[in-house]
Amino acid sequence: MFRSHGTSRETLHFPGGFSARHIRQMKYTFHGKPAHAQRAWQGRSALDAVFLLFHAMDMVREHSEPQFRFHGIVSDGGAAPNIVPQIASATIWIRHLMDETPVGSLSPKKAREMIENKVAALDNMAKAAALATGTNVDIDHYGQYNPGIAVGVLNDVVFQYAVDYGGVNIGKRAVPRHWEETGFATLVVPGAHVSIGTEGIPKVAGHSQENADITVSPEGHKSLILTAKVMGAAALRLVMDKKLRDRAKAEHAMWLEKYNK
Repeated sequence: MFRSHGTSRETLHFPGGFSARHIRQMKYTFHGKPAHAQRAWQGRSALDAVFLLFHAMDMVREHSEPQFRFHGIVSDGGAAPNIVPQIASATIWIRHLMDETPVGSLSPKKAREMIENKVAALDNMAKAAALATGTNVDIDHYGQYNPGIAVGVLNDVVFQYAVDYGGVNIGKRAVPRHWEETGFATLVVPGAHVSIGTEGIPKVAGHSQENADITVSPEGHKSLILTAKVMGAAALRLVMDKKLRDRAKAEHAMWLEKYNK
């Protein structure tokens, strides 16, 4: 499997390996009792429960290990200011960041245990917020991302084609590229990330509108075509070279064994 993520500044060579990067995605929906705001004592505010959940999460954030990140939004805050919100919800992600080492100083298994403990703690915070406000809460663990495996044999082939075909800003990373939305599919099949530099990218925030505009610029289109060429060439090489396929599969099996320990 080959994959890519747009708007890279450099054409990079990655080593084989993995790291301990995870995301867990939750939605907490609180159910209260509506009332007119001038007689708020007649109601139970689901939005108050959301506020309490965020306050509790902020306190836990302070006492969490540095590799953790908590991201959240109020995805439903009520219908109108003069109505006590009957329903309100929070969508929250917990992220465990990678270790900046070739294989990671923490195993994915250990990191997975750590992030699951954070999720359990957040669930308890939501239940406590509901209890404190006289509301009820529905908890939905709707998604998760787990780190994948980078195969050095495949990365070598991809990088060589990227250089041969004219990738810009050639560089090398000490940390495996393993993440993107399809990254954890490499736990099932060997894969490689194709990172092709795009000319003239300014230093703007990732996932910003400016970043998105670059992907549909002439420079972004040029990088996209080059990415497709590299993927196609690498795939054809694997089809034609059984020894290379066998080496990639053997390395993948080796990393997979280490990954699960």
